[in-house]
Amino acid sequence: MKRIGKGLSRIASSVLHWIAKPFVWLWYKYFVNEWHVTIWYDPAKKSIYHFKSISTIEPTHLAGKLTTNEPFELKTQEPFNYQIKKVK
Repeated sequence: MKRIGKGLSRIASSVLHWIAKPFVWLWYKYFVNEWHVTIWYDPAKKSIYHFKSISTIEPTHLAGKLTTNEPFELKTQEPFNYQIKKVK
């Protein structure tokens, strides 16, 4: 009896997975944002960061949350160049 229950629960969970997968993808596509921020002081030195959210962006200050859920802040005395691309 336990084997039948395990088999049925495995079948039900796989069916629910395939039914729910498109809805999760749509939710992720429309409600989860991701930005790639490229920062450079001179053309030879570039740094790329992947942000989940950006709270402050100015020529001398950048703050936000990375996609790894770590807070990130960069403050400098000299202005830096930056480029922001929305990925998702």
